[in-house]
Amino acid sequence: MNAIIDSSFDSNEKIVYDNNEDIRITDCSKPGIPKDAAGKDKSGKIMVADFTTFNSYFFDRKHGNMRNNIYEYLNEALECGELDQLTKRKIITEHLTMQCYTLDNLKFWGIDRSSFYTDIEIKIALDTSEGVFNWQGMLRCFCRFNPDFECDIYGMDKEFEHKGLTRLSSYLVPVYKNIDVDYAAERIWEWYGMKEALTNPKARDAKELARRMGLKIEYLPVYNHDGIDSMVFFSDSELVVGQDFYVEDENGKKVRCKDEKPHKVKISADTIVVNTNCIRREYSDFNIFHECIHYVKHYLAMRLQELACNDTRKMKMKEITPEEAENSKDPLFFMENQANRGAFALMMPVSDMRERIYAEMRDVRYYRHKGELYDIIGRRLYKALGLPEFRIRARMIQLGHIEAVGAMNYVDSKRVRPFAFDKENFLVEEHTFIISEFMLKKLCETNSELRKLIYSEKYIHAGGHVVRKLPKYVTRASGEYELTDWANENVDKCCLRFRRQYVQNRVGHFVLGRLCFDYDYVQRTLEFLTPIMKKHKIDEISAKMRYKMEFMNGDLVEEFDRIMHFNGDTRESISEKLNISDKTLKRALNNPIEKMPMDMVVALCLIWRLPDWLSMMLLQKTYNPIQEFDRRHQAIDYILRAFWDKGIDEANKYLRSKNLNELAIPKNN
Repeated sequence: MNAIIDSSFDSNEKIVYDNNEDIRITDCSKPGIPKDAAGKDKSGKIMVADFTTFNSYFFDRKHGNMRNNIYEYLNEALECGELDQLTKRKIITEHLTMQCYTLDNLKFWGIDRSSFYTDIEIKIALDTSEGVFNWQGMLRCFCRFNPDFECDIYGMDKEFEHKGLTRLSSYLVPVYKNIDVDYAAERIWEWYGMKEALTNPKARDAKELARRMGLKIEYLPVYNHDGIDSMVFFSDSELVVGQDFYVEDENGKKVRCKDEKPHKVKISADTIVVNTNCIRREYSDFNIFHECIHYVKHYLAMRLQELACNDTRKMKMKEITPEEAENSKDPLFFMENQANRGAFALMMPVSDMRERIYAEMRDVRYYRHKGELYDIIGRRLYKALGLPEFRIRARMIQLGHIEAVGAMNYVDSKRVRPFAFDKENFLVEEHTFIISEFMLKKLCETNSELRKLIYSEKYIHAGGHVVRKLPKYVTRASGEYELTDWANENVDKCCLRFRRQYVQNRVGHFVLGRLCFDYDYVQRTLEFLTPIMKKHKIDEISAKMRYKMEFMNGDLVEEFDRIMHFNGDTRESISEKLNISDKTLKRALNNPIEKMPMDMVVALCLIWRLPDWLSMMLLQKTYNPIQEFDRRHQAIDYILRAFWDKGIDEANKYLRSKNLNELAIPKNN
């Protein structure tokens, strides 16, 4: 199911969407609830799907009830000599009891849309003439929903081959990284006999793909839908339909129009329903692709929950606090991210899209900065592919072209001039420099720090940005403020940065629906720069450039002590916070190449709440550069940008969530 925050009958793909609604952020490797997500009401409570795991379903007496089957299978294997062959020993055990073996650590491997393997670690205590022999191996079961659950025990072995299979979570959702979804979408075109679609945009027919999958498409006005764009039915069911959409009155206020007499209609199995209260028929391709991904990749997960369709209004939900949400998983959010990414991947297959981007990149002769480069590329792809600009922009960013954030932006339905920034100082998932004047006013109403900055006239809204009001950064043309050429190429140096926040909509989906002002980050940066600004009588931009130059050219010990004293610390207090001796700290500073490990530097950055630009300089200064292809390094990079002020405990919590080692703080010696 595809969902948005506010739906409007007039929305369609020809309208350019403002950048507050940014569907490109669909990280398919994150099964948990988005960090700092807000609930759907003022209580702050978060609703998550109360899904059954297959682990419990498998052994439950009402469902899988496989304990007795496994017990009988093991005794048959004992009787026919299969265990003798596996263990290569003469087994003298006459009969296995349930106390003779243990089952643990179930893993699931997708075979196709409706079938999968369940691999179970098994330990069996067997009597031999030489004593008790403890055999460990795997028990494999072949499972399917067809449509009811069926299971056959496949066999036992030391281990089983997983090549060509898809790892599934305990909710039977594919465990995919972003690129896995991209390639899975390419295989879908091949599976259903539409290989030409991989290279020919005209062959990417959403309705034809659905037909080949055996899916029908119904266009119906879904009643009381609360933002549901579309859904797919796996079995026969009913749906309430009726007029239900928003319009704007004369004052610009949204008014909901609802049918007084909604009615039920029967929906047959294998049907996609597109909600015409939200989406027009002629602009429904993305929604159809979205549901095709659900149909192929999430059939098992929906069947496990005994659901006839992926309508979240019919799912069992539970309410949790934001504190509980930090360690909770939300399979719905996981599946929606996969379906969104998959829909993009069907519309613009990864191999073809990469080739087109690089071909256009080689062909562009002149551009002032990377934002303008990707704006040119995006416009050309718009003509070649016939897709909306915002989808092309999103796909370029999905495929790693972060600089495309500065291209094809719209605010209040007006094109924002392409801009550039230092991508090393930009967290693509969370940060934005784009904001509408209306959104700025709304933020000022709730954020006193931002209100002070704007009312002090130090910053001004110009060209979709909030920029420092100085002649170097802002100019006035045709009665409107615009960024200067220099500012346009360096928005991260002169424009305020905002942070996107996920909010939960009325149907329980987490969507990007809120911007927050990063006041603490701005304030902390100014704290470091103010002494230089006062001493040399320069603005914060020049001060930052001067700070960087002095820092990188200066002596490490002097720069370390400068930051240390600035934060009110001494060598003794820092040694205590790092749990190392004064002697160890002194050695590390005097010989950083050998004695100052990355984890110590990261811990210092978090203790001192250093802005990311300063953290990165300290890492370089101590010969600890971030490696692009090292997974833990990339996690640390994220921590220093997103959790710079959250402390070591939050950093370690994030590392644990990624199955990475926590920060190693040295012991006293």
